[in-house]
Amino acid sequence: MNLILFQNKSNYRTLPAGDPRTVHLREVLRIQKDDRFDVGMVNGPRGKATVLSGEKRGELRLKFEWGKEPPKPGPMTLLVGLPRPQTARKLLKEGTSLGLARMVFFDTEKGEPSYRKSKLWNTNEWSRHLIEGAEQAFSTHLPEVSHSPSLLQALNGFEEGQDRIALDNYEAEKALSHYQVKEKHCLLAVGPERGWSPGERNSLRKAGFTLVHLGERVLRTETACIAAVSIIGAKLGLM
Repeated sequence: MNLILFQNKSNYRTLPAGDPRTVHLREVLRIQKDDRFDVGMVNGPRGKATVLSGEKRGELRLKFEWGKEPPKPGPMTLLVGLPRPQTARKLLKEGTSLGLARMVFFDTEKGEPSYRKSKLWNTNEWSRHLIEGAEQAFSTHLPEVSHSPSLLQALNGFEEGQDRIALDNYEAEKALSHYQVKEKHCLLAVGPERGWSPGERNSLRKAGFTLVHLGERVLRTETACIAAVSIIGAKLGLM
């Protein structure tokens, strides 16, 4: 963790001994009385915390000094066919670290519906991966995460004036590296592990998406997403 995040802004706080943040501060950072470390409020400012007191293996009493809010996430939305849970965990964390503004997970015609029943989505686990990604990136901002029952419904509600790009290994028109970004916001669609169906490709084209590829190699979903987001981020001047 490069930043310890808290849900609410306060001047003083006591962290219980069993809190994962307490464990990290004691066992990894080896924090002592009067030490200072970086903190942030979710979707709010960053600041510094000072350790006022804390018995060994016990709770920590902290004092906060708050500063400015860090830059908001970049103008990029990732739409991705619902992947297996272990892949989704990586995407939630790394997508947050890379500064995505929004992540939309949707059911696909070739996807596996049972993935939605994972404890990742049916408990609060998914939000913890967002926190980890933001702490890694030294940011306080978390992307908006939503689900849709189909690609067609996932595409509804997006405004005009956005670059629309979809990764595809079979019918791509050009390499992503050759795509010229024209707008200030980008929608990136990535299909499921088994690829897009003909109907989904048709829906993407009707919605104004350009099909692009990342080269001849077939990549894992998480690798393709990270690579594409990085390339687009560079084209938008974010990296």
